Amino acid sequence: MARAYHRAFGTQESAGDLIFFEALVYRMAAGKPLFTWDVMTPHFVQYYSNDGKKPSADNDNPNPVNFITVTEGTPFAFAIGVRRSATSSVQKIQAQAVEWLKTALQDYGAGSKTAAGYGAFRRVN
Repeated sequence: MARAYHRAFGTQESAGDLIFFEALVYRMAAGKPLFTWDVMTPHFVQYYSNDGKKPSADNDNPNPVNFITVTEGTPFAFAIGVRRSATSSVQKIQAQAVEWLKTALQDYGAGSKTAAGYGAFRRVN
């Protein structure tokens, strides 16, 4: 497994055989905008802004924070290319990397706030 990993991603001494391209919006979700506003409201501002040195308190003033998200259901496309310098047996490593990517996106998601459901992916055909 480590050998496949090093072939795919490389090491400090050399580049891997694969190129991982940026994810692209595959198409717009039907009838939906690409981006959506969301808000989170941390209730213990003093606690979080002082590295926990001030205790959390019910009388702390919540501070809503607006942020932009990609609208749920927006499909993305992912691509994994092969370097020109790669050996002829790289297709097996590429197939393994595709499986790693699918598993990582479905099991762990991407980006921040994945525990709250952001960045969750499911495979669509």
